[in-house]
Amino acid sequence: METAYHQLLRTSGIRPRILVVDDQTINIRLVGEIFKDECDIYMAMDGEQGIAQCHTNLPDLVLLDLVMPGMDGYEVCRRLKADSGTRHIPIIFITSQRDEADEALGFALGAVDYVTKPFHQTVLRARVHTHLLMKLQADRLRSSERFMRTLTDNVPGLIAYWNADLVCLFSNASYQAYYGKTPEQMDGISLQQLFGEALFAKNEPMVQAALRGEKQQFERTMTKADGRIVFVWVQYVPDVQDGRGQGFFVLISDFSELKRAQLAVMESEKFARSIIDTVPETICVLDKTGTIIAVNQAWRDFYDANYGGSQPLNYALGTNYLQVCESAAGADATEAPLMAKGLAAVLAGERDQFSVEYPCDSPTEQRFFFARVQRFPGDSGHVLVAHGNITDRKMIELELARMAHTDVLTGLNNRRHFMQLSETELSRTSRHGGALSLLMLDIDHFKRINDTHGHQVGDAVIQMVAAVCRKQLRDLDVIGRLGGEEFAVTMPNADQAQAMAIAERLRQAIEAASVPLAQGLPVRFTVSIGVTLLSNGLTNLDTLLDQADQALYRAKNKGRNQVCGFFDTV
Repeated sequence: METAYHQLLRTSGIRPRILVVDDQTINIRLVGEIFKDECDIYMAMDGEQGIAQCHTNLPDLVLLDLVMPGMDGYEVCRRLKADSGTRHIPIIFITSQRDEADEALGFALGAVDYVTKPFHQTVLRARVHTHLLMKLQADRLRSSERFMRTLTDNVPGLIAYWNADLVCLFSNASYQAYYGKTPEQMDGISLQQLFGEALFAKNEPMVQAALRGEKQQFERTMTKADGRIVFVWVQYVPDVQDGRGQGFFVLISDFSELKRAQLAVMESEKFARSIIDTVPETICVLDKTGTIIAVNQAWRDFYDANYGGSQPLNYALGTNYLQVCESAAGADATEAPLMAKGLAAVLAGERDQFSVEYPCDSPTEQRFFFARVQRFPGDSGHVLVAHGNITDRKMIELELARMAHTDVLTGLNNRRHFMQLSETELSRTSRHGGALSLLMLDIDHFKRINDTHGHQVGDAVIQMVAAVCRKQLRDLDVIGRLGGEEFAVTMPNADQAQAMAIAERLRQAIEAASVPLAQGLPVRFTVSIGVTLLSNGLTNLDTLLDQADQALYRAKNKGRNQVCGFFDTV
């Protein structure tokens, strides 16, 4: 199956550039062999050369050795991230050092990943692909921004962006010319200053609504800088992030010359039907009571495909729209009450439009749709409802989220996501009370397994431990791979006795597991486990991890393949 990374390379024709900074030529040659078929490889033998290469070749990713003569990897990373010309280049440290403090420092300086030597080719390739994908997508976004500035400056419409303080942060050339302002005069000007008191007062209700997250659309007559009066269609499009209005976009179209012709065309039922039948979204038109009075071809096609002749072919004409919505999505679907509330507000004239995204799975595939409810201009009370398939976009969003949260080798939560989920459980327990335990486990003599059987078998052992954890632990437990052969589990609602019992059951299950070999007896392995318990007044996850780590090393020192609790020592 083609990955998102390889699909991007195939469709864009891009050949990524990788810079390897390492004082050992054997490491440079090894990386070159791994990526030579898909990337251009550049090399540097010390930190100074690496920085120079970054400025000369602008690589898409840097694989940086930590320990080198002269300037070490930390200083190289620090300088690259301090330079505006190179700070966007992702850096992956490759080092034989395994100290968590070294890894933490690397991330603090701006590195995106940390790979220990000797590295497994599959793991290195997967991590490099992940970060190259994110880097190349970010490059596309920056290119898109330059494209959009060129585009917006060459369209006749007026485009601007005002922040929550009603200060202009962006305006295109047409917007500046309309108000007779230079780019410098528009930059940072207040909306009240630009409009004047009278026009600002007239527009303030729509402005405040847009800042609340409500899209505004209306016709307006405006006086240009040269004194001419024109008819315009104005849209205030909210910019909402994390539920808070950050500002709004202004889109203004001058349609003075076309207004009369537009009204005549829009009154033509034949023309309107031809337009509505060409769009891919499923569309229906409601009267002021919510009854369906017209549908487009996409609606009819969707109805045929999903009902297959099991219902009369009137395509729900004459039916109340909410009844159709509930029968299509299920009466208990979460979007049905939300859709009902939004539609009722539009039908009542309380708002001009409403939109929502929702899942709508078929018997054979997972699907996502959006719905948009739009009130017709004028006093007819008619409302247009449109549904569109956004499955491709949503699946990309879900996959990117999964990649950001998942350990590549095991499929468990990666360290960062484990910490986030555990912080949430810790906060919940601190607020509402109850027990919470945390355990850390480490595969015994893992280096010996790697040295004896090779890293491929070592990876298989790590994967087997992850599989046993999934099977033995509860659904509410948070499991994560912290790095290497070390795992951690946060266990809500587990007191000391329960935590120790769970840890012992997990230890026994892992001891009973094995990894088959192509030849010879299967590889068997054990783990040592440290357990700690959330005590009164303790709210720091790092402290819990440290306690579990101390208990883990106590289990190691007592002979391995056993469970020790931190509370046994206090």
